[in-house]
Amino acid sequence: MTLSIFTNINSLTAQNNLAKSQNAVSQATARLSSGL
Repeated sequence: MTLSIFTNINSLTAQNNLAKSQNAVSQATARLSSGL
């Protein structure tokens, strides 16, 4: 039981980090394409 809880927490952390990275990449792409 506890193992699945920790796995879920790790999964949520990974999803959060992925979302942050994707946001950073999209911001960088927007800046590059706008010439800033």
